[in-house]
Amino acid sequence: MKGTSGTAREDKQLTFEWARLTQKLQPNNFRLPFVKSLGIRAKVIALATIFGVLPVLVVGGVAYRFADDAITKQISSEKIAEAEQLSSQLSRFLQDQLVNVQTVARVTGDVFEEVKTHHAEDSAKEQQAITKDELEDQLTDFARDYSVYSGFGLYDLQGKEIVRSLGSEKEPNQKNQPYFQQVLNTGFAAISEPIETNFAGYDAFAVYIAAPVKQMSGKIVAIVVAKIPVEFVGKAIFGTISLHKGTAYHMINSSGQVFQNFNETDSDPLGSKIAAEVPRFSQVGAQRQSEAWLDTTDKGEQLHSYAPMKYTPIEKVGELNWSIVTATDVAIAFAPQKQLLQTISLGTLLTAVVAAVLAAILANRAIRPLLVATAAVEKLSRGELDTRIETQGDDELAVLGSNINRMAERIHNLLERQSQNTELLMHQNHMLTNLARCDGLIEGNAKAAARAFTQGTSETLAVARVSIWLYNSNRDRVVCLNLYESNFQQHSEGRELKAVDFPAYFEALELDRPIVADDAHTNPATWEFSASYLMPLGINSMLNVPIRSAGRIAGVICCEHIGETRQWQAGEISFVSSVANLMSLALEGDILQQEVGHLLQVVSTVEDGDLTTRADVSDRTTGLVADTFNRLLEQLGEVLSQVLSTAQSVSAGSTALGKLAQTVATNAQEQAQEVTQVQKLTEQVKQSAQSSTLAVALANKSLLDVRSVVEQGQEAIDTMTQGIDVLQGGTNRIVQQMKALGEFVGMADQFVQDQSHIASLTQVLALNASLVAARASEQRDPRQFLVVAREFEAIASQVSNLAQQTNDGLVSLQQRTDQIHTVVSAVDAEIQNLGGLVSGFTASVQQSDRVFGDVSATTGQVVQAGEAVAQFNQEILNAAQATASAIQDIAELANRTALLTRNAEQRSEGMENLSRSLLSSIQFFRLPVALLGTLPTDPSSADARSEARAEVIQL
Repeated sequence: MKGTSGTAREDKQLTFEWARLTQKLQPNNFRLPFVKSLGIRAKVIALATIFGVLPVLVVGGVAYRFADDAITKQISSEKIAEAEQLSSQLSRFLQDQLVNVQTVARVTGDVFEEVKTHHAEDSAKEQQAITKDELEDQLTDFARDYSVYSGFGLYDLQGKEIVRSLGSEKEPNQKNQPYFQQVLNTGFAAISEPIETNFAGYDAFAVYIAAPVKQMSGKIVAIVVAKIPVEFVGKAIFGTISLHKGTAYHMINSSGQVFQNFNETDSDPLGSKIAAEVPRFSQVGAQRQSEAWLDTTDKGEQLHSYAPMKYTPIEKVGELNWSIVTATDVAIAFAPQKQLLQTISLGTLLTAVVAAVLAAILANRAIRPLLVATAAVEKLSRGELDTRIETQGDDELAVLGSNINRMAERIHNLLERQSQNTELLMHQNHMLTNLARCDGLIEGNAKAAARAFTQGTSETLAVARVSIWLYNSNRDRVVCLNLYESNFQQHSEGRELKAVDFPAYFEALELDRPIVADDAHTNPATWEFSASYLMPLGINSMLNVPIRSAGRIAGVICCEHIGETRQWQAGEISFVSSVANLMSLALEGDILQQEVGHLLQVVSTVEDGDLTTRADVSDRTTGLVADTFNRLLEQLGEVLSQVLSTAQSVSAGSTALGKLAQTVATNAQEQAQEVTQVQKLTEQVKQSAQSSTLAVALANKSLLDVRSVVEQGQEAIDTMTQGIDVLQGGTNRIVQQMKALGEFVGMADQFVQDQSHIASLTQVLALNASLVAARASEQRDPRQFLVVAREFEAIASQVSNLAQQTNDGLVSLQQRTDQIHTVVSAVDAEIQNLGGLVSGFTASVQQSDRVFGDVSATTGQVVQAGEAVAQFNQEILNAAQATASAIQDIAELANRTALLTRNAEQRSEGMENLSRSLLSSIQFFRLPVALLGTLPTDPSSADARSEARAEVIQL
């Protein structure tokens, strides 16, 4: 049901009624035991009651249906309107709180501007303290004025708390919160989804509203965050309207989670998915349209309504997909329908009682003749077949009585006929039992069996002529195997019927169905015999039953009745079919006897040693035996031929292996002589190696001495290197000190030049002073004397400056003189040190000369030891060459031996392959256990021989 429609409930009710009606219409429902046990009087009363109540029930049902639809639509519309009202109230509430938080943000911005304006002369720290105090007071006042907020907080752009209202709980850093980031990114206020938090010492959900604090330029300087517990939201929303008893109200967030329940005692915990309780919520919530529907939950069948929150904020803060879901028990929601149904049910019950009373009165008069007929039928069922019903008039009940009387007469006649048929069937079964025990059938003699079958059939069915006909090998005619004529008490055989003469008859036989010709002259299958066969013998009726053997029709049993036409009964046809089956067994036995005799003859030939003979193969069981025997003879012939060929190959291989063994023995003797020579050469190499070892030891000792001497020389060289480094360092320092002396001399020259310049300036000042003095002597005006005095003062000042410069230069020159004295002393000390280093360097050179002399002597000894080692190595080389030559001879002999061994191996492998081939052929036969004990059955022996041959080749 979407919107205000009630189609969902209507569809559900129709589905339930259809399922109930379908269940009632099942066949088994019409066979209830209590219906069968009811009498006709009770059934008539029930039927009359149904027809009396049915119109009332139909009218009441239709009226209830229309009333139910109207009431359902009205109730659904009311539930949707209630959910939409709550949703609208929630939307307005959030908009109001959003405006309040934005107002707080603007006031906060004004506080920032006011402090900056009125306290400009204060330091930044003092301004911050004043701002924090004023903001704390403002936020505390707002939290006190608006009771829905649990607290306000002001945060910087990094999410750190600046100040919060008194009494509010401290919140963690807000930077990573989605609503905080939304304000930073968009510059507009934002409302968060319900977030699980701690409130008043316990976990609860809360909604956060954030708004930016902006400067006059529009730049965001801070963010105000207000916290509203969802409990306050529920009280503010649900407390404004009148809620219905028995209806549960849920607030759902954008993720489909319940964040507030109201008017429900056993509600699901906050934060649970509403779809788990209301399965259809996922489909309805995706459409975002108000809707009401029926659904079955763990709490039973309930009427649910859904209304999304139409959120139209003042500023762009994002879409909140919140919604309101209500749930009302069907018993409470649809109580008016229940009352209406009870009223209609009571009226229907009263109507049924009145109809039942009237039906009982009418039924007693109408069904009295039926009760009489029922009593008569019960007597007939107990075997009282002489019972009859008195009938009067021509109405339906009189016709029913007449039919019952005729039915009783026919049942009496059928029982008498059944008794006669039973006696005949017992006689036929007795005859079939005797025929199944006849000697011809047991021994597989088809002719003897046919003789017994024709005579037994004629006697059982009282037929004048009974014959058995079989197809020839070409299947173009049938030959009479046996004909029995009861009139003459004689048997005959040998007559033939050709297919070209009687095509219709042969085609009918191929259909593999009995030919039942009550009138043989007119039957389509037998009319061809009329002139030439039937009329001369006085035959008017024929019964032909096909005989099957080996999956096809092998012949036919023909029963010929002389005299008036005869109607063949089903029991007679069944009897002749049974005789045909017995004849099929007899034919199979006869063929089996022939094939077994042939097999015995073939076996006798094989016993005489003739393996070229073969048994005839047919499509019967003996044919499979013959085919297996033929394959066995073929396998035996192949095995014997392989045995002969293998024996010849083994004989030739044995001769060749003997010759190879002699050659291998000769090569082995030659290899032994070569090995003795190699041993002598090896002894010579050993002695030369020992002498070489002594020479190498002597050379090693000399090299160790050289190493010691070289290490001493290396130490002397290292000492010399260090002295040279020190000498070079001292020389570098002397050069640097000489450079410093040069700089000092340059500075002295510069000082002399400065003093000359100062002297010239002093002369100029003295000249200026004399000129000023002369001009002063000529002046009479006191003011002019003041001017002259100032000029003298300026000249004196300049003279003082020159004197000061001269004094500074003298001081600097004195300092430089002291430094020159220090440098000269250092240069003298460095020169003395260099003298000592030069003496040490001379001693190191002399020591190195001695070391190099020792190295030269030791090197001579090493050269002599090397010459001795070279001589011994030459002797070892000569012996090794001789040894290599001997080993080459041994290798050639080994190659020839290996070649011969491989030839022997190949011959052995050929013999082994022949043996395996022969063995695989012989394995076709299963030998006695006594013979198997003399055969090598372990395959590991062959593997051992192969490994031995491989080892010989490697040697």
